[in-house]
This record gives sequence, structure tokens and C-alpha cells, in this order.
Amino acid sequence: MTAASDAQNNRPIIAAAFLLGGICSVASMDALAKILSASVPIMQINWARFFFHLLSVTPLVWYLRRQVSLTTLLQAQRQHLPLHIMRGMLLAASSFSFFYAISENPVPDALAIFFIEPLVVMLIARLFIGEKFDARLLVAAIGGLFGVLIILRPGLDVSGYSPKILFALVAAVCFAGYIVSARHVSNHTPAVFTSWTTALFGLIPISLLMFFFWQPASSKEWLLLIAVGGLSGLGHTLIILAVRYTTASRLAVLHYAEVPIAALISWFLFSHFPDIWVWSGIILIAMANLYALRLRH
Repeated sequence: MTAASDAQNNRPIIAAAFLLGGICSVASMDALAKILSASVPIMQINWARFFFHLLSVTPLVWYLRRQVSLTTLLQAQRQHLPLHIMRGMLLAASSFSFFYAISENPVPDALAIFFIEPLVVMLIARLFIGEKFDARLLVAAIGGLFGVLIILRPGLDVSGYSPKILFALVAAVCFAGYIVSARHVSNHTPAVFTSWTTALFGLIPISLLMFFFWQPASSKEWLLLIAVGGLSGLGHTLIILAVRYTTASRLAVLHYAEVPIAALISWFLFSHFPDIWVWSGIILIAMANLYALRLRH
């Protein structure tokens, strides 16, 4: 990395602020997707996520051309085109896999599997973009994972699970790849353009499959589908901004904050007040996040 990018890596508080906003948006999106899944096919929800994500950030990309010529920007991104394509397809695969996993399995159990993702991020970042392995971040990640397990308390009786639960593992690996690849291009590409290409290259393969899954939706369902896409656009733009200001490994630890945020959103939307286990997990995750933010490397 360049000296400039190294300097940006020393701004974890800014990264945490962007990530918190992104996580709140994505967690809200997941809640709406869960509501929609009762009446709308998962593939159609996934399509709407990327289609309206693309539409929501297109005006910002158009505004960007006032600062940088789109022709110049596109020419500068030619060498990163394979990564842009890969990011979009990884996010599409992660989104579909997780929605598929929860279609016949409890959400907490699927989330417990999905949140091996921060540990996978550390491994991929070390192997593919050469980030230094920090044992202290590993300690923080494991502490955060324990906090997740305390909150979710997944069942131990595997006999009641559908085999689809394994797709939560696929979702975790794909999302880890998305985070690391976003980190790799973040210093070379405006965040809005990165978010736009993510939606574009995620939308293309899903659109090819929509002929087999499309069904008419009511006005209320369309409003929720639009909201899902808008929250996806906002959330992933903020996440892309976050990876610009810290390492992928540190960001992975901070990503555990999604679980307590999702629990609080569930409380707000579904009147499910968090119990003592949830608050205990929130405290442990907060401690892991604060520890990761204080580390210097």
C-alpha cells in the first residue's frame, strides 16, 4: 500500500462511524426482507435489492461526473474491472444464500453460522492482499463471536434443521470475499461508483434468473421492495467508505455490531424486548469493538 493509504488506515473512528451507519441500513433492509419473504419469492426480493440499489446511487454517480469525467473514471477502472465484477457477484451470492438459508431455518441459527465471516475476512485479507496478521485482532474477533453466540443462542439439536442451513456458511464466505475485494479497490475508486458497480454486476446474473421466479406484487410489497433496495444502496456505500479508513481485519471485528443493532431493530419493529442474554452479548461485542479500535498496527 501507499503511504497515503497507510495514513488512512490510522483513522478507525471514521471507519467505525461509516460502518455503524451502513450496518443500521443493512440490518433494516434484512428486517424488511424477512417481512417480504412471507409473500414474495426470495429471488425477487434479491432482484429488487440490487435493482433499486442501482437506481438509488445512479443520481450520485451522475453528480460525480461534475468532478471527474465519467469517461476518465471508466478508463481508470479498466484494470479493476474483474474485481468490480467479482464484488457484485459475491454480494449477490451472499445475499441469495443467506435468504435461502433462513427460508426453512431459524434466523438466529443461520446468523450464528454466518458470523464466522469476520474470521474468514482475516484469513482472506492475509492471503490475498497481504494484510499483517495481528493476534490481538483475532482475540477481539473471538470475543465478538462469543458475544454473538450469547445473543443468538443457536440450538444444539441439529436434527430439526433443513440442509439449507449450510447456505449460511456459503453466505459468510462470499461476504468475506466481498469485504476484502472492496478494501482492495477502495483507494482507487470513488465510493459511490464502487457501490454502483456492485449493484450492476450483482443485478445482471439475478436478472437472468428472474424469468423463473417473478410474480405480481401488491402496491405495499412494491414500496417495501423499493425500500429494501434504497437501504442496500445507502448501507453498502457507507460500508465501502468504511473500508477506506481501516484494515479489512479491524473492520471485520467491528462488523459484529450488526447483531445487537439487528436485535434493537427487531425490538422497534416487532416489540421484542431484548432479554438479559441479549444485553450481555451486546456488552461483550461493544468491548471487543472498543478493543479493536484502540489497537495500533
